[in-house]
Amino acid sequence: MAGALTPTQQMRAFRELEPPAEDEGFSSVEHVAFAREPGTGTAGVLVAAAAVGALPLADVDPGLPHLVFDWRPDGDEADFAQPIAAAAHVVTGPLDAAICPHPGGPPICWCRPPLPGFPLAFARRNGVDPAQSIVVGVSAAHRTLANALGARYVAAS
Repeated sequence: MAGALTPTQQMRAFRELEPPAEDEGFSSVEHVAFAREPGTGTAGVLVAAAAVGALPLADVDPGLPHLVFDWRPDGDEADFAQPIAAAAHVVTGPLDAAICPHPGGPPICWCRPPLPGFPLAFARRNGVDPAQSIVVGVSAAHRTLANALGARYVAAS
């Protein structure tokens, strides 16, 4: 997206900018800790494509909005059709799919797990509260994504 702050730009700013301090001439500096606002949306189910066959999606409410997502560097969306078709057999609610085709290396987008780009866009479109949601995954990146969203993580076996 043109004009968007990329993950590497944000990480560089966080690394290079130091927070202001009173000894720099400020009359006061207020530190406000991050606090997640309580959500008003419904729960959703965020499923890593690799987890679709590893955990029956029937173990979660099939009527909730579902997102099947994946990072497939230089991948083809046709390769992503099988997990979507498998999920469609059990999901009765809205079913979205999202694939990040960006190559490996430093992240140039917000869609590659554990970055929350796809889940947050899905949540906005569907009125989903990420903190009430479930992330079904198979990797440490998926667990980190769930923690970043404040969602419950379910490891597929």
